[in-house]
Amino acid sequence: MLRFIVLGIFAACFVTVSSLACLKDACDHVNCTAIVATDHQPPCQSNQKTSHRSYCGCCEVCLTLVGEGEHCGVHVDLTMVPIPYDCREGLTCVKNTILTGVCVKGE
Repeated sequence: MLRFIVLGIFAACFVTVSSLACLKDACDHVNCTAIVATDHQPPCQSNQKTSHRSYCGCCEVCLTLVGEGEHCGVHVDLTMVPIPYDCREGLTCVKNTILTGVCVKGE
């Protein structure tokens, strides 16, 4: 009985880990229009830049550029599109929560 429990736990862990990995054909099954908000789909506006910060880097996303002290998005989770803000040139997004940060100079 113990063998079956250990085998079940191992199988559950294996499925969980393999589902988080970006396989080489992962982008073949991603509908970018469905997961990227309309106002963050290319072509980008003048205050935005293009990035591939989406599920496994499959989709182009327009990130709105923000200034010093403003909130920025931090790519953490492979299964979701991050908050679509990034720091302007010369600033760095320093994480202050699991998904967001603040733009600061020179870090």
